Amino acid sequence: MFNRLPDNARHSNANLEIDDASCWRVGDANSTANHRSRSLGFFTSRSFCPSRNTCQSGGNPGDVCVPLGCICLSQPLPDETFVVQLPGDHEIHVDCFLPEGEGPHPAVVIFHGVEGATNLTRRAVHYPNAKSVSQQGYATFLVRYFDSCPYEHLMLIDQGSLNIEEIEKIRIRDYQTWIEAAGEALNAVHDRKDVGDMAVIGYSLGCYVGSAATSRTSVKGYPKAFVGNFGGIWPEIDIP
Repeated sequence: MFNRLPDNARHSNANLEIDDASCWRVGDANSTANHRSRSLGFFTSRSFCPSRNTCQSGGNPGDVCVPLGCICLSQPLPDETFVVQLPGDHEIHVDCFLPEGEGPHPAVVIFHGVEGATNLTRRAVHYPNAKSVSQQGYATFLVRYFDSCPYEHLMLIDQGSLNIEEIEKIRIRDYQTWIEAAGEALNAVHDRKDVGDMAVIGYSLGCYVGSAATSRTSVKGYPKAFVGNFGGIWPEIDIP
């Protein structure tokens, strides 16, 4: 049963803290859940509901489902989460999904976009995505590079749209920190004994971060491939 988000749900820094077993559905435009999902700016379109035709939410035909509306947050979970130490006493977390069978396995490293790797986005989007990649035989790693900064996401919404100007200000200030964190994560994955050749996938902002990080590690011979989705290369970055 998919329940509407309770009015007293904790809401901090636009990150919803939801019980692991909870799922939620967005109904009318004035509902608390819908208001808070819009403050997240996160996929309030019906097209993003992965199983809306079979969703047993008990809602009306016009209801809008977000990914959480049809995904139980208790699964899937990573096989391992490890810490990568950064200069200046900082650290980031990397979530690992391993395929079946003996390794070493080819590795896929994923860099998220402005939505970050909050508890919400990990459970609703990143973990299912990483798990599906690992089921194809790849050791899959989700890099939480925002851990090195004082925020979990950059879904800064102004009148229903991303505030690109404000995000760009933060980008100019912090992009070197993101790149350094991403590069150290690539080094850590490369040094693991259970992985072989490595590829990188970057989504949106993660495309910029991933391409910049790989421009530094490519001189060491990795990754072997880079795939960018809905992103590009920052003008400050030199690609060898």
